[in-house]
Amino acid sequence: MEVTAAPSHRVADLAAALGCRQELYLGATPLPGWLSLTDAGIADGAVLGLDRSAPPVMSSAVGGGVREIAVVGGLHGGPSATLYPSGALTIGRGTAADLVLRDSEVSRRHARVVTTGDGVSARLEDTGSRNGVRRNGELISGPVDLGPRDVVGLGETVVGLRPVVPADARVDDLPGTPVRVFHRPSRAPAAARAEDFPDPTRVAALACAPSSRLWERRPSDVDFLRLRVGLRDEPAVAVEAVDLRQCGVFGIAGPRPSLTAVARALVAQAAVLHAPDDLAVVVVTGHDAEADWDWVGWLPHTRPPTDDFDCARLVATDAGQARARLGELYALVRERVARRHGALRAPGPDFLLVLDGVRRLRELPGLGELLSDGPPVGVHLLCLAQPGEVLPEGCAATLVATGPTGTRGRLTRPAAQAVHDVLLDGLAPDHATRLALALAPFRLEGEQPHEDWTGPIAVRERRFTALGRAQRAPVALDDDPDRTTAVSERGPGRR
Repeated sequence: MEVTAAPSHRVADLAAALGCRQELYLGATPLPGWLSLTDAGIADGAVLGLDRSAPPVMSSAVGGGVREIAVVGGLHGGPSATLYPSGALTIGRGTAADLVLRDSEVSRRHARVVTTGDGVSARLEDTGSRNGVRRNGELISGPVDLGPRDVVGLGETVVGLRPVVPADARVDDLPGTPVRVFHRPSRAPAAARAEDFPDPTRVAALACAPSSRLWERRPSDVDFLRLRVGLRDEPAVAVEAVDLRQCGVFGIAGPRPSLTAVARALVAQAAVLHAPDDLAVVVVTGHDAEADWDWVGWLPHTRPPTDDFDCARLVATDAGQARARLGELYALVRERVARRHGALRAPGPDFLLVLDGVRRLRELPGLGELLSDGPPVGVHLLCLAQPGEVLPEGCAATLVATGPTGTRGRLTRPAAQAVHDVLLDGLAPDHATRLALALAPFRLEGEQPHEDWTGPIAVRERRFTALGRAQRAPVALDDDPDRTTAVSERGPGRR
């Protein structure tokens, strides 16, 4: 939900606007009614509970400790588990495992990792799995050493041992607003960077820590919008990536579970590595797929960068919204093309337009022009097609899921040979939500609201028990702190 409030509003005002009198919780912390919303710490992306602590967004944490075993490849990215100096952890599909993998090819109790005394390496062993354990591509037959450069294959998932992401970002609260100001440092030289193409689990950790590497890519960087799509293991394990600036339109085809996992990983990667000042994200889909994209509404990248977009978020889930968003983008493209012809650089961020369901969107006005004219002026497209749908002809790069489970794919790119049998990167839904909620309050230094800010706070509620249902409507608090008004549906004016 979205709460429109002034700095003077209190927690009690919000509870009254919701039509209930129970105590509000921020996570596990009860909030006194007399506190102002900002003093209570209710910022964009806050998770609230009513009359009880709010349940966690996901069951497993990101990061923590010194070292971790983390998913570094495969469709089920996001999970990691802390490896303590004198301990062990189990990996498997069963819920009793320390690191739970949702891969159907993984046994319930698949492998075990035990720490060693040097603080760097560990010991890895198979615990009677069905498909075996592969270290650097070779099946193991007994306990083996596991170092930070090793990769471990379990079913269709790859895990690794590595340091956790440090929480070294400089972030300041902005008094009187739901905003946290992120001070983006200068980017480290290429030689000093450990990972130029972080995997989805690492991407989530960069946001949740938060890390000083958040939003590190600038438009002037050669890897701006160069996104990782997966791993290949012949002749050695290597990252495969696609350059959206080079290809312009990237098409992905496959069964729905694979398609959404890959798309989540790509959009999350774009949002974590690129600042909202440099990249806006637009998602166009349908009602039937709305739940797959709920999480993107929390990304600051989906806030309209200018008043030319008549919406609260750049997410369209019906035909009317889709026509409006594509029309607004088409107008922006025409303006940028005109400026380009006049030898003027068009102002504003690049755009990543996600089209989920190309069959139903193909006939929308302006789509053909966006496919052809958008990429040269900074509007890049990610087109998603399920079985039976045909990707647009304008896709210069494609990724087509193959095999019975859709975990691998064939990648084609301009001026390059096709790469077969790519182990596709994906991001689990709960980790995408955690990532997006972590990013929700962040703004770049210099872009924060004015001190007397009055505006919306994006709040995630976790099924308020007294209401008996999850409330999705925005809530507006009246300028008079003694009155409150609940605004139903999408609120006044903007859709």
